[in-house]
Amino acid sequence: MESAGRVLSVKTDPSSLALGTALGTSLLIRRHFRRRLAPVAPKIVKSRVTGLECAVVPLWYGGVLGIPSIYILTRVLDFANYASPGARVWATAAGGLTAALALWLFARSHSDLGSLWSVSLQLREQHKLMKSGVYAHVRHPMYASGLLLCAGIGILAPNWVVNAGVLGAMAALLFVRIPKEEQMMIEEFGEDYQRYKSDVGGIVPKLKIWPQRRRREEAS
Repeated sequence: MESAGRVLSVKTDPSSLALGTALGTSLLIRRHFRRRLAPVAPKIVKSRVTGLECAVVPLWYGGVLGIPSIYILTRVLDFANYASPGARVWATAAGGLTAALALWLFARSHSDLGSLWSVSLQLREQHKLMKSGVYAHVRHPMYASGLLLCAGIGILAPNWVVNAGVLGAMAALLFVRIPKEEQMMIEEFGEDYQRYKSDVGGIVPKLKIWPQRRRREEAS
C-alpha cells in the first residue's frame, strides 16, 4: 500500500488541472453527440474501415488521452519532466486557451456535420458534401481540433513521454485516415469535391489573398 501511495499521486497544479479538464471535456463532447445523433442518423451505406484504421484509433486514444491521464494521476512518468508542472504561469494560460479553442472546434464540427457524422470512414444514406460552418474554412475540422488539443497538451504537460506519445498518436491517425477519407470523398462527390478541395484547406485554412487578387486582375 505504501509503495502504491508513492506511485499514485494526483497532480493538482493549475496546468495539470487544466489538462485534466480538457481531456474530460473532449470525452463528454464525443459522448454527447454520439448519444444525440445515434437515433436520427441515416444508415451507413459505404465504409472504408480497414484493419489498420481499427488499430490506429485505439493508438490515438492511448497516446492523446491515456498517457496524459497517467501523467496527471501518477508519478510513473515524472522522470521525463523537463520542467516543474505548474511552475510556468504562461504555460497554463497558453495551453488552456489552445485546448479551449480545440474543444470549441471539436464541438462545432460535430454540430455542423449533424446526423452525417460517423466515428469511422463511412458515408451515410443521402450523404451530402458539407461546405458550410467550420467546413467552409477547413475540410477536416475534427482533425484540426485534434492537432490543437495535442498542442495544448504539449504546453500544459512539460513531459517528454507525454509530448512524444501525443505527437506520435496524432501523426499516425492523420497519416492513415486523411488520404483514405479524401479518396472516399472524391469517389462519392467527384468534381464537386475536387473544387471544394482546391478552395478550402485540409486542416489549416487557405489564405484567400492571392486568389482574390488574381480574380480582380482577370476581371479588369
